[in-house]
Amino acid sequence: MIIYQVTPCRLYPEILQNILSSIKIESVDFHYPFDLKNDNDYNNSNNIMRSIPKNFKHLRFNGFLYGSFNSTHLNKKSEDFVFTLLNNPIDHIYEIYAYWNFVKHIEERHIHSYVWQHKMGIELVKKNSFLSLEEYIDSILDKKQISIKYKDIEYEVTKEILFGYNMDNFNYIGKLSNLENFFDKLNEIFNQKILFLQKPYYINAYKGEYYRRKDLELMLKDKVDFYNNIK
Repeated sequence: MIIYQVTPCRLYPEILQNILSSIKIESVDFHYPFDLKNDNDYNNSNNIMRSIPKNFKHLRFNGFLYGSFNSTHLNKKSEDFVFTLLNNPIDHIYEIYAYWNFVKHIEERHIHSYVWQHKMGIELVKKNSFLSLEEYIDSILDKKQISIKYKDIEYEVTKEILFGYNMDNFNYIGKLSNLENFFDKLNEIFNQKILFLQKPYYINAYKGEYYRRKDLELMLKDKVDFYNNIK
């Protein structure tokens, strides 16, 4: 089984499309970027994201599973190949904010074009009074859980979405600043020629003030060092 545990990034949809259009094996998506604050709410009719309890594991099959999900859901066996693609950990923090800010301003008439779960996520973010950049960065630096609500359900943004997964889970880790190596590795993993991205492509979407970036660099120094050492 091949598993792509996704760290959300600007290029993810295009990278994924290139993989799916090239491979000849069955593929299944597994997207659960929001955790239930209370696992008992799993069967609550207001659980519009259909988020699952943290002890649930993804299905197993002889193919390719991909998505952004809590590592507690990882159902890995020794014969599996698990990979991910990372951005600079500091840039990634601002990129997530850029995405949420983008979601807040999607016009209602366009939401219907998104896949169901993504559509629900958009509606959730739009319905919640989301954080300003300053509140968002302060929350991260204070290690506060970021959450959103729908009626009586509270969802927490999976911490690993912001701070990264347990790197010990992966057989291969790529980096956005070296996509050529990443695609070479994809060709080996799938034993298929995966089309490279069409240029020009832009790694980061965030444009704005890098509020308290130095503080983030201090807090995430170990993660930045790890990223810089990826070949």
